[in-house]
Amino acid sequence: PYESDLELIHSVRKPIGQFNKYRVETTGNKLTVHLNGVLISTVTGGESHQGHIGFQSEGVPTRWRNIRIKEK
Repeated sequence: PYESDLELIHSVRKPIGQFNKYRVETTGNKLTVHLNGVLISTVTGGESHQGHIGFQSEGVPTRWRNIRIKEK
């Protein structure tokens, strides 16, 4: 199951030209996404796999900075 609140996402994201801070965390079969310190999405029932991590945008110029990957 996937839960996300679009109104909440729009209320916590920063204006164009400012960087947003995302934290994506997986524990077992649960994935959570925080945007600027606020939980915006939860996915449960998935599977964990080893492999590559990819970044994508939806057809607009996107900048990434300070990407960190931590293993617990």
